[in-house]
Amino acid sequence: PLFVQAFGPDDEQVAMAHTNLGNVLADEGRADEATQHYQVGLQIKERLFGAQHPRLASTRYNLGTVLLDQGKYEEAQANIEGALAVFEASLGPDHATVASVLTDLARLHGMRGDHERALSHSQRALAIATAKHPPDHPLQGHTRLNLGLALLGLGRPAEALEPLERARAVLEQAAGDPVPIANVRLALARALWDAAGDRARAHGLAQSARVTYAAAGDRRRKELADADAWLAAHGQPGAR
Repeated sequence: PLFVQAFGPDDEQVAMAHTNLGNVLADEGRADEATQHYQVGLQIKERLFGAQHPRLASTRYNLGTVLLDQGKYEEAQANIEGALAVFEASLGPDHATVASVLTDLARLHGMRGDHERALSHSQRALAIATAKHPPDHPLQGHTRLNLGLALLGLGRPAEALEPLERARAVLEQAAGDPVPIANVRLALARALWDAAGDRARAHGLAQSARVTYAAAGDRRRKELADADAWLAAHGQPGAR
């Protein structure tokens, strides 16, 4: 309200305030509230600059990722692809930001079961990330995680092992958000088991992922259910 009083309802400062508040709420897991603020920020920017202006791209991308985490795939895809088109046009097709957006687009297609498209986007994202960042950069970890998940989805677990092992090493070293680390551990567990690798290690990785999801509370109920289902279907090797 103070920003609106100071600048008026259609000022870019007000739009930025809504976007920043959306970022904070998204980080806190308050997706519905974050979505509302992102949408208001976008509406203001559209009135000021037009729907395709580069100043809208970051807000549209952030909105898309929140919608993705809510399982609203159609809306998420429209926003992420819209942001990608603007970033490619304004920054160039090989910019590091493009790799970040492609990484989330790959994640979206993987969640929708379109593993071929997830693989294609992951490969392109990894090529950009490899060219723009050092090997231990977290973006390389995220892109390799998506690549491994796509290969798993396509029934190619032996090929998934190398990118997932490298993703695990990068993300564990970065020691950031524990959830992506849990994601790569569960994916690696699946790959090891299905490729007839070290199944005791696979079980331990899945158990570790489950602990992380349980500690995250309601925000990671789906991931926790996935880990529990995998562990229930793949008993501890050597157990009687």
